[in-house]
Amino acid sequence: MTFTVHAENYDSDFSVSVPYFETDFLLLFIPNKEGDNCVVLTRADTWEKRGLRVDMTWISKKLKRKWNANLKAPDILPNA
Repeated sequence: MTFTVHAENYDSDFSVSVPYFETDFLLLFIPNKEGDNCVVLTRADTWEKRGLRVDMTWISKKLKRKWNANLKAPDILPNA
């Protein structure tokens, strides 16, 4: 299994972007969301939404797993 990790704050409309990715799963981390702020989505479920914005309702209907991640910017570094 392969994963793409994408971190993005939700905006005033409670939406985030779905990046273009070719892996099996997208791990989406939403730092400014209270509670469960990390979700796993499949490539098949997100295929038509890649490059677009989706709201929390759409995410809640498609997610496979969710949990609360307590990460800060220094914890997420590019390939170092």
